Amino acid sequence: AGLSLFWSMARNGFVYFDRIPEINWDKTYLEYLPKVRQTRSTYEYYLVLQELCALLKDGHTNVYFPKELQEEMRARPPLRTALVEGKV
Repeated sequence: AGLSLFWSMARNGFVYFDRIPEINWDKTYLEYLPKVRQTRSTYEYYLVLQELCALLKDGHTNVYFPKELQEEMRARPPLRTALVEGKV
């Protein structure tokens, strides 16, 4: 369902398809259906959705991992910053 929702939202709201003429969005959707069906975990599923999203070549269109996976997928150094004399 997520694949269909993302595809539909992009088809109806993404305004830069003219910048990626090599992409047939309807055909791409059909190509990604089996890829989604073959995923074995939520993690793999979101990777496939992110792969599809990347085809749009737009830095403002994203697919994010759900909260349950975000902490596992993001790496942050155990570092805190503070201001000392107005500088970090």
